[in-house]
Amino acid sequence: MTTKVTGIVINKQSYDDDSEIITVFTKELGKLAFFAPGVWKITSKNQYAVQWLATSAFEIFLSYQANKLSKLKTGNLLITRIKLTQNYYDYLLGTLLCEITEQAVEERSADLKLYDLLATALDNLVAWEDNLSVVIVFMLQVLKWYGLQWNLTMCKRCGGKHNIKTISFIEEGYICKNCYLPTGLGRIKNIGVLEKNSEIE
Repeated sequence: MTTKVTGIVINKQSYDDDSEIITVFTKELGKLAFFAPGVWKITSKNQYAVQWLATSAFEIFLSYQANKLSKLKTGNLLITRIKLTQNYYDYLLGTLLCEITEQAVEERSADLKLYDLLATALDNLVAWEDNLSVVIVFMLQVLKWYGLQWNLTMCKRCGGKHNIKTISFIEEGYICKNCYLPTGLGRIKNIGVLEKNSEIE
C-alpha cells in the first residue's frame, strides 16, 4: 500500500551508482527519508522530482517504523528551485535553511507552520536579491522550534509596534527607535564631554 505526500527535498545522499536516499520535509508527515532507486538513470521518470530544494508530490511505500527507510514509487515535480543551485552563495544559504529545518524536528512529526515557513523562505531566496535578509528572518522565526521564545511582534522595552530600529540579542527581541536613541545619545554626550576634558588638560 502506498502513501501520497507533498514535500520539499532538503537532503540527498548517494546510495550507489544510480540511487539516492532522499530526505523531504512534507506537509502530511513532517521529515521523512526514503530510498529512491534508479533516479540517476537517464530513463528515470523520478529524477526531476528529487531535485534538491524542489517541491514535489511523492507516492511512497511507507515503512511501518519511523527509523526505517521508506521507498519511492513515483514523484511528480511541482516547483523547481534549480536557480538556487546555480550560484554558490545561494546554494550555501539554501543549505543553511534546510539544515536548520532538518535539525528542528523529529522524523514523521508533521508541522505545517514550519513547512510553510521553509517554503516561503526558499521562494523568497529565488525571487529576492537581498538573500541574507531572508535567511536572518527565517532564523529568527524558527527559534521557537529550538525552545527559544523571542517576541518578534513588538519592542521589548516599551511594547511599541512601530519604528523598529534593531534587534537586541541580550533582550531577545526588537528595540524601537524611541527606546534605542536615548541610550545612543547618552553615549554621544559622554564622548563629547570626555573630548572637551582632554582638550583642557
